Amino acid sequence: MKKFRLPLLWKILLATFVAGLIPLVLITYRSINAINDTGQAAQDTAVQQLDEKSIEALRVRAVQVAAEVESLLEDVASDTRYLSTLQPDAQVYMQFYQSRSRSFWYLLGTDLEMHSVLDTIPLYRELTFVDINGQEQVSIRDGKLLPVEELRNVSDPVNTTYRSETYFAEALALPMAQIYVSPVMNWYAANRLQPGYATDSATSRFAYHLYEAVIRFAAPVHDSNGALIGVVVLSLDHRHIMEISNHVQSSFGKVSYPDYASGNYAYLLDYQGWLIAHPDLSTLRGLDENGVLMETQMLATKDLDFPFNMLTSDLKAQAVEISSAVLDDQSGVSHSTTRQGTPKVDIYIPIHFAHGVYAEKGIFGGVVFSEAVTNVEQAGAISSQIIGAAVDQIQKDMVWIIAVSLFFLLAATVLLARNINQPISELTEAARIMQKGELDVKRIDHLIERRIQDEVTELAGVFKKMAQAVQMRERRLREEVNALRIQIDEVKKKEEVDRITQSETFKNLQEKAAELRARRAERMRKIAE
Repeated sequence: MKKFRLPLLWKILLATFVAGLIPLVLITYRSINAINDTGQAAQDTAVQQLDEKSIEALRVRAVQVAAEVESLLEDVASDTRYLSTLQPDAQVYMQFYQSRSRSFWYLLGTDLEMHSVLDTIPLYRELTFVDINGQEQVSIRDGKLLPVEELRNVSDPVNTTYRSETYFAEALALPMAQIYVSPVMNWYAANRLQPGYATDSATSRFAYHLYEAVIRFAAPVHDSNGALIGVVVLSLDHRHIMEISNHVQSSFGKVSYPDYASGNYAYLLDYQGWLIAHPDLSTLRGLDENGVLMETQMLATKDLDFPFNMLTSDLKAQAVEISSAVLDDQSGVSHSTTRQGTPKVDIYIPIHFAHGVYAEKGIFGGVVFSEAVTNVEQAGAISSQIIGAAVDQIQKDMVWIIAVSLFFLLAATVLLARNINQPISELTEAARIMQKGELDVKRIDHLIERRIQDEVTELAGVFKKMAQAVQMRERRLREEVNALRIQIDEVKKKEEVDRITQSETFKNLQEKAAELRARRAERMRKIAE
């Protein structure tokens, strides 16, 4: 197997970095996923709750509008009962008529230059007393007391304003203190008999102040002896009912006239499913020139001028759903679109009233708040954007934190590796020097005297003692070797001397040397003599 060398520094670097990197990557991955999941859950929850809150806020406003319509209708019913207790008198009637008024807000001008007008107008278009034979005896119309020649006999419906009204006969047949209430009576908006002539939502905004429609309230009148003497009729200006819903533009507060195309408006339907208040006056129930109720607009006649009955028209399934629920005394939420195709949410609430033609079910009709889906979701979308931005910022912060953490991890790994590897390298170098027979005491002492003590420091101390012991042992060995070498040399010399002195040659030389010394001594003696 082929071997390769990997320095300890790199082993420590890789081991430490990987050991720190893997948990950091896992934690980061899990954290980012958790942040995303939490952020998405928070976004979904916020959107859902805020959408629900928006719808609930619209529902509350729809309930308020329904309550206001109910209150106005009951007030008119009370006025009718009150008038039925009075003896017919033109001056009393006029005082009463003038004491009842409400504000009226409308637009004038053109699409290019328009302005709104806030006015106060009478609550009633007419106040009339009709005798037992159907002959009008006192009639106040548009604030004026009509002269005798303009008074009519309304026992025949043809002689009534809308040529088909039966309020006289209906009220005359009622017991004392009971009242009759008619449907909304008006010429159809696209009929030239209608002063507030309008064929679409664009023309409606400038025709609204001229629009004529009434709801007849009638009650029998008895004299002081309890004898029936006639019928009193109060004709509520239906614009006051329309006022309650016509200036509501859903979550955007009040406007002088709602924009139908926006999908943000409120409208009213009656007990039969007919529209009776809407930004487009041409959709409201109305009569033709003969006083006959117009047919509803259908798919086959959608391009023609017809009013709209939500309950019977085949134009919109949602309209049938809403009107059916309302007339069954149910409230709820539905989804639909405007004629311009704007998606909207519809919140519907029934309006309760139990007099006249409304007595059978106790339902006057209903109020519907329409809100463009984009507006319903606006609060949730804003919240979602805020949460999304926060999540994005957290993720960016996480990236920076990870980058910084990796940097510090790498730096710490390098420092740790160097802190371990450097003294080991120095110790290794000292061992190499020692291998040559030297001891780098300064290098070893530097390792031993480091500020932070660790196992390498202990190893350096042990190494120093071991090196010193080795050196001392080496010196002793050298000295012993030198002493042994001297002893060996002396033995060798003695052996050599003995070998030489015991040889015949050496003995002969000794003999010759002795003879020479004797001769020399003899000569010296002779010389001396």
